[in-house]
Amino acid sequence: MEAVRDALLPLDVVRALYDANAAHRMVAVCAVVAGEEAAAALDAILAVPGVIEAESETVLQTVKYDATNVPIATVGRPMSDRPGEA
Repeated sequence: MEAVRDALLPLDVVRALYDANAAHRMVAVCAVVAGEEAAAALDAILAVPGVIEAESETVLQTVKYDATNVPIATVGRPMSDRPGEA
């Protein structure tokens, strides 16, 4: 297990490793942008000596939008009609 952990930690996409409380099992948290990158990450994990199988789950992270910074669009009137703007 230590050899597998030591091989996984240097991978660019791996953000954390957790012991899954099961014999010879761990969870690697990876950050990827696209499906192709996730597939490449799984390939890299499966290429590590000692890794027998890998499963993936997709978890989406959301970013809260703050309309006070920059509005996406106005509703019902053009931008030039907004108070305080020319």
